[in-house]
Order: sequence, then structure tokens, then C-alpha cells
Amino acid sequence: MNSKDFYSHTQFPKAYEASKKPKLNIPDLNTEIIKDQQMFYSFDTSVQPPPLSTTSCFITETTNPDPNIIRSSMYSVPNSTSSFDSLNIPLGLVLTPFTGKANIFESESKELIKCSQCSSFVNNFTRVEANIFYCNLCKERNTLKDQIDTTADIFRHPVLEFVSKNLPEPELDEKLFVGSSFFATRVFNSPVFIFVVDLSSEALLEESVNAIVEVLSDSSFRFLYSKMALVTISGRIGLLRNNSLDVTTLDLVTEETVPFIPPDVFFDTENVSSVVKYLEKLSPAKKPTTPSNYLFLLDVLCCLSRYSVGSKVAFFTQASLSIQDSNIQKFIDSSCSLSLFTTKKTGLEKLATYTMGGVFVYSPDQLHKTKADLHNICATKSAFGVKIEVKTSNAIRKNAIYANTLLENLNHTELCQMDSMSTISYTFFVDEHVSTKEHLYFQFVIEYFAHDASHRTLVINTRLRASDKPTDFYSAISFDTLFACLAKYISSDAKEAATNSKHVEDLLCRFLAYYRKTCCKEISTTQFVLPETAKLLPLLYQSLIKHKSYSSSLNEVELRRVTNLTVEQTLRYFYPRLFTITDYYMQQDITKIKPLSLSQSVLDSSEIYVLENSQKIFLYFGKDVDESLREALFNNNEENAILMNMVNEICTNYGYELPIVVVEEGKGGSEVEFIGFMVEDTLNGVPSYHDYICELHFKVQKY
Repeated sequence: MNSKDFYSHTQFPKAYEASKKPKLNIPDLNTEIIKDQQMFYSFDTSVQPPPLSTTSCFITETTNPDPNIIRSSMYSVPNSTSSFDSLNIPLGLVLTPFTGKANIFESESKELIKCSQCSSFVNNFTRVEANIFYCNLCKERNTLKDQIDTTADIFRHPVLEFVSKNLPEPELDEKLFVGSSFFATRVFNSPVFIFVVDLSSEALLEESVNAIVEVLSDSSFRFLYSKMALVTISGRIGLLRNNSLDVTTLDLVTEETVPFIPPDVFFDTENVSSVVKYLEKLSPAKKPTTPSNYLFLLDVLCCLSRYSVGSKVAFFTQASLSIQDSNIQKFIDSSCSLSLFTTKKTGLEKLATYTMGGVFVYSPDQLHKTKADLHNICATKSAFGVKIEVKTSNAIRKNAIYANTLLENLNHTELCQMDSMSTISYTFFVDEHVSTKEHLYFQFVIEYFAHDASHRTLVINTRLRASDKPTDFYSAISFDTLFACLAKYISSDAKEAATNSKHVEDLLCRFLAYYRKTCCKEISTTQFVLPETAKLLPLLYQSLIKHKSYSSSLNEVELRRVTNLTVEQTLRYFYPRLFTITDYYMQQDITKIKPLSLSQSVLDSSEIYVLENSQKIFLYFGKDVDESLREALFNNNEENAILMNMVNEICTNYGYELPIVVVEEGKGGSEVEFIGFMVEDTLNGVPSYHDYICELHFKVQKY
């Protein structure tokens, strides 16, 4: 005890501190989610901020749009540049314009009134006096000949969709056509689907053919797409041709033949028996496909897409090639969205990601999943040729856009397609002083082609308060949307992800320091005080940097996936929902279950756990789970029915099917991935949530 030995003297306090470490009262995400769900049975959009993205309730759309359509990181904005800069967090808006969780009012009005100065649409925030209206965005006074009807749809709905059966003429690419008068650039007014089978990829051939044959018989696919085409590639490119007399192949040999591809390569999806027969006779190619043929194929796909208002492509291949931005731009210009089905890295991942398609990589024992993944792509309703324009109040400036496309400017954005879960996000900053009596306005104009051969314009209007009081800023923060914006910023560039991550932590420290300085002046320096509306940001940030896509090798496909996630998906992606089968058996309703903390300390070897991260559903079986219960879950009985109800409830919430991964304790494999979600523990070199809070406290004190 009285030894003066140096090692025993220095080691004793550390061991003592580890065993006697005080338990901090740190914020718990699951508690806040349950509390928010219990608080909101219904919600009126005139109230801000809205419920969390995880909360399900009845929405009454009055002043602002349904939060399922658009969410903001803050709902009270600093009214000066200096105050905004001091806050150190972005003003971010995340749009999910085609969400299936909101009702959008359709208008058949043909006379749309626009401001003569900024060209914004008259909307529910516009002040009208007889035949005069004052633009809420640029303040311009506009005078019309006739009196304005203030009872019209445009004054009653913050979100309005205008439908037109008259499709705009396509823009011609003069480099591809001899003369516009000789070539019909658009033959079909609805989107088409193109299947591409690489005959050189023998490992994929059988599963790809089976998947295509199955989806061709699906009623949802036939409803969404009236036309389809089949392309094969081996030593040459072949297109199945329907000449009404027989089914023949059209072999493409040179680039000069591309503009002359006849439109009869498209088949009516209600009559594909000849296509099925042809597919069933396909056999592997004897000669490998050259890289030049693959690049040539990309031009063929763009040409085929131009026959319609847009297309989806399912490409089954193991090819390895290099894709340039010019190739991607051609697909965007053609509204051609490519989804990749492969067994290895091919080089086409970037093309698929930037055209809003999917990337599906299978191991040999996972090829059976091809059918489900192809069905998700084919049976999902999409908007094609999406063009988005944003207009703001004079005091607001655009800072950045986060979307899976090639971004050329901040004013106009083009995407190949968007579905009910696709997002586009913007960040803004305050550029000049604003009166606290004013609001800050935003208008998003989205033009697109629908599956029913109509051209539509979706107009979304929203407004935020301006304030000069820091207490207002902090009380109106939406932490889930703020975190989603920060995650999209970090994920926007794989090469800069590590730098961006450190920058976000620095912003977080400055943000918390400013809160202490302006709202908690009398608090002791030893106390770490977090704003109530943002107290979970430290938990979510440390969850992000522990994620495998950020902590180890940076995967661009995984990073770009985050760019397109909704706010709820982002939250679940980095902090998944974990609960026991027993809890679900008792409640029969996921929203009533309080999830468990993501720590190995909560895992019991005699229990079965469910973890979902908006991308997969994991079933974790403890090593002491009774074998009869394990078997009952997968047999046709009561236990299996409960499991399927739970899976359906999760999938229904997201609007798509999630794959199920079975994990068994102590047997490796998927267990490593499952344990990687225990983000409240020390993981990938990042301390536990408890220790990180302590570290963050010391960092904040330095500012």
C-alpha cells in the first residue's frame, strides 16, 4: 500500500477512475422519439417546428407544406449576417417532393400568374389588392388587367401541382442527328424500361433472365411502363426487334448506326411472350466483350431513351470500365436512369449513382436476391426528366445543393428520375439584414414527366421566421433535419469526407459555445449544457463517424447513398432502431415500442433482437435461444405470422422492401456488421458515447 514503486503508483488511480467513473445524465434518442410520438396525434403546419421525421400523425396543411414534403434545419432564422455566422450551423432544407406520405392538391388551372421581376409563381403568401399583387419573394409590385381571384387554388395551398397533357418539345442534340426533320426524337409520351443482359457475364446470366421473365408478368410493371426493350451485349450489341411479323435481332456494328435505331425495338408490355421465349434461349457468349463495345452501349441506351420522356435501365454485367463525366451527362440529358446488377466492382457504380439508379452487388450465394431487387426498381413509380428551380427572398442566398446528379449551377438542377423516397437538399445563408417583422420565403418549382404521359409542374412554397433573439434560434431547431444536412455535407465528396467530418465537429463545438455564451451565461464552466432542441447532435455525430463507410475505407457509393436519403432514413441509417421480438409480441405496434440503446451491454444471449437501419432488417439470435423458437419463426405458424407483420410494418413505413439478414451470436459473418451498429460503445477508434460527451465538453470550453 505504501510502496513508492512508480508503476504501481501511476496505475492505481487509472484503475480506480475506471471503476468509479460517475454516470452522466446524457441525452437518449429513443426517449425523445417516443416522447415526440406521444405528443403529436395531429399537427397543423402553421405551427413550427414540426414533429420529428419518425413521428406518425395526422397532418393539416395550412400555412406551410406538409413536413413530409419539406423540412428545415431551423424554423427561426437569424435576421443578420453576423448573427447567422455566429450560430455556426447551416440553414438547410430537405425536399422529398414525391413522397407518398403527403396529399398533393392537383390544379387544372391554365393561367399561372408570375412575378414580372423574379418570375416566381403567385402563391398563398402573396399579398393581393384587386388587380395588384406584391411578390413575397422580391417585393415587386405587379399590376394585371383584371382583378385577381383570391379564392383560386394558388392562394389556398402551399403545395400545388399543375397538370398538362401537352408535352413540351424535346431539346435536340445536333451532334447526334443529321437533321431534326428526318428523325422523330420522341415517339412515346410515357417512360420506357430497358433490360440489358451481358452475355459475357455467365455467373449472372441465369438469375438475370429469371428475374426479367418474372417482372415482365408483374401487373405493377405493366401499369407503369407500356413499352420495354431488350438489349444484349457480347462481341456485338443486339436489340430484339418487333417487326409485327417476327421477332428478330438488330445487330449494331458502328457508331454511325446509332441514330438509325428504329423505334420498333420497343415491345408492348402487355404482349411480351415472344420476348420471354427469346430470353429463355439465351446462352453465354464465347467471346468476351471489349471495353469499346461497353462504351458504345452507353450511347445506344441514351439514344433509346430519347424515344420517350425518360427511361429506366436494368444492366446485368460484370464488366470493368472507366466512366467519364461526359458519359454521365449524356444519361442525364436523356433522362436515362441506370441500375447496376453485378457481382463485383465494375466502374459503372458512379453512373448508376449519379443517374438516381441502384447499385446491387451480390456474392455467389446472394444471386437469388436479384428478383426482389429488380422488382423494386420496376414496380416503383417515378418522375422522369426532373428539373428543379429554387427562388428565395432577397436576403437569402444559396450555398450548396446535395443531390445525386452532376451539378452545374445552384439555380437549376436536373435529375434523371425521382421516386417517393428521393430527396434533394439545399443549404442557404443570410446575406443582408432582415426586419424581425418579416418572413423569409422559399419557392421550389419542379417540372417532370409522369408515368401517365402527362407533364407536371409542382410548386412548393414555405416560409420561416426571422428573429434577432438567440433563444428563438435554439428553440426552433429541428435536430433530425440538421443532422441530415450535416451528414449530406460530409458525404458529398469522398475525397474530402474526413476533412468535412472534422469541420462539422468544429461547427458543433462553436454552435454549443455560442449557446453557452448567449443563453447560459450564469452556468458554471464545469457544467456542460446542451440546447434542448439540439441535445442529441453529439450522439448522432459520433454515430456517423463510427459508421463503417466513414471510419474505414471510404466507399463513394455508400456515401452518395446518404445524399439521397430522407431525413428519417438518415436518422435510422446512422442510429438504427433496436428492439426484441418479445417487445413486439406484447405491443404488436412498432411505434409503441421504446427501442433499446445501441450498446452490446443490452444484448441478452437468450433473446432475439430486431435491428433496422432503413436499408436492411437484421434478426439477431442469441446463442441460448431455444431451437424450437428459432424454427417456429420461419415456419407457417403464429410466431411466423407475427414476424411477417413486423417486417411488413417496417417496409410499409419506408415504402419499399427491405432484405432480412439472419445473425447468430458467436458465428461470425453478419455478426460483425450487426455489432458495428452498437454506436454507443467504443467503436472503430472512436470512444463510447459517454466518453465522447466528456471529450466534447473540453473542446467546447476552448472556444
